[in-house]
Amino acid sequence: MIVSSLNFLKSNKTIFLFFSIIFLGILISLTLKNFRTIPDSEEIKETILKVKTKNILLENLKIEERAFGEVRGKKQAIIRAPLGGVIKEFSDNLDDGKFVKKGTYLYQIDPFNFNQKVIENEALILGLQADISAAKASYIEAKLQRQIAEKNYIRRKSLLGNTVTQKALDDANDRLSIAKSKEINGNQKISSNKAKLDQAKVILALSKRQLSDTTLLAPFDGVLSNTQVDEGSEVVRGDKIAKITNTEDLEVKFFIGESVFAKLSENNNLIGNKIKIIWRVGASNREYDGIIVRVDGVIDDKAAGLNIYAKLNGVKDSDPIRPGVFVEIIVQGALVTKSVILPEKSIYNGNTIYILSDNKLEAKQIMIMGKIGRNMIVKGKINNGDKVLLTRLTDINKIKKVYSIDDY
Repeated sequence: MIVSSLNFLKSNKTIFLFFSIIFLGILISLTLKNFRTIPDSEEIKETILKVKTKNILLENLKIEERAFGEVRGKKQAIIRAPLGGVIKEFSDNLDDGKFVKKGTYLYQIDPFNFNQKVIENEALILGLQADISAAKASYIEAKLQRQIAEKNYIRRKSLLGNTVTQKALDDANDRLSIAKSKEINGNQKISSNKAKLDQAKVILALSKRQLSDTTLLAPFDGVLSNTQVDEGSEVVRGDKIAKITNTEDLEVKFFIGESVFAKLSENNNLIGNKIKIIWRVGASNREYDGIIVRVDGVIDDKAAGLNIYAKLNGVKDSDPIRPGVFVEIIVQGALVTKSVILPEKSIYNGNTIYILSDNKLEAKQIMIMGKIGRNMIVKGKINNGDKVLLTRLTDINKIKKVYSIDDY
C-alpha cells in the first residue's frame, strides 16, 4: 500500500507543487498583515487638510424675513343679480377669463313686467298732475267767492238796523262760512294731490331703476371668473352671477408671525417699506417690486400673527401674473452694522466661527443677528481680511494644520 502511495505522488508531482505554492502565498500574506504598522488618529489629523475660506468684509446689512402669500386684485367683487327673473338675452362676455370694461353688457332678464310698471306709474303721475291743475282752478274760484262773501258780510253788518235786518246779516255770515270752507277744502285737495304726486314720482323712479336693472352691466374693469349662469337660467335677486377682479391693480396678501412683526416694525409701522416678491414658475423665477400699503390692525390670537398687504409695482399688461398666484415675499428689517454674511454650515454650536491664521484654526465667538436668504448675518470680534472657514469639519478641535485652497 505504501508503494502504491509513493507511485501516486510521483505521478501527480505537478499538482502537489501547485497547491504548495498557493498555501505558502496565503501564509506570507497573513503574516505581513499582522505586522503592519497602523498610525493613530492624531497622526491622521496632522496630514495636510485643504479647506475653503472666505475673506471677511464687514458691511452694514439689512435683516431679511421671508413669508409666503397670495396675489389678489386690490379691487374685486361678487356680481349679484339685482332682480329676479329669467335671463332672456346672454352676452358672450359673461364667461370665465373674459376681460370686461366698466359698463360692458352681460345679460338681460325679461323686462316686460317692469316696463309695464313704468308705464302705469307714468300714467298715474299724469292723472295726479291733471287733478292738481283742476284743484288749483277750484281753489282760485273758492278764494274769489270767499272774498266776495266777506265783503258782502262786512257791508251788511255796517247797515244793520237801518236797511239790513238781523236775518239778512245771518244769511251773509252763512254764505261767508261756506265760502271759507270751500277755500280750505280746495287748498287741502291740492296738498293731498301733491303728496300723492311725490310718492308716485318715487315709485316711478324705482320702477325705472328696476327696468334698468333687468340689464346687468360690469361694475368696473376686470376679469370674470366663477360664472354661474347661462341663457335661459332663472335667477333670484341676490344670486351670485360671477366674480370680477381688477387685474390692472394687483396686491399681495401675506401673513407674518407676531415675533417677526415686532422685529420688523421696531423702528416703523412697516407701511411704506419696500418688499421683493418672487413668483417661482417651474425652474425659473419672476421677481417684482412691491410696497406695503396696509397692515391688519389686530393680531390674530389663534394664528399668533397678522396679515400684511403690499401693492405690486410696474406690472405690465403683458405680464402673466394673475390673482391667485402663490408667491414668496422678502421683507427687509433692521440694519446690522459691521456685520458679515456667512453660510449656516460655517457656524458651529450657533455661536462660533473659525478663523484661519498661519494654517491654524482659531475659534471666534459671534452672534447671529438675522438672515439674508439662507445665509446668516453675524457680528462679533472679527476684522476685515480675516479668513473664515467655510468647509464643515468634524472633530475640528483636534485638527493641527489646514491650508486654504481659495478665498471663496
